[in-house]
Amino acid sequence: LRNDVEGVVRRRALDAARDALTPDEAACIHFLYDRDLSYTQTAQIMGISEGRISSLRFDALRKMRNQLK
Repeated sequence: LRNDVEGVVRRRALDAARDALTPDEAACIHFLYDRDLSYTQTAQIMGISEGRISSLRFDALRKMRNQLK
């Protein structure tokens, strides 16, 4: 039961951290991590460069880390 509660708390914290992302950052994280797509595939879907995907990922993970502190 304790592990279940801790898992729920962690999931809620992660969801809250994701809610702080811009729409582009959230989409980038979704495609890279939830759908397990490559930078190339994510860039094609979003219609932006792979370099921009890298920047969005970096910014999104930084924001999420700060939210989870």
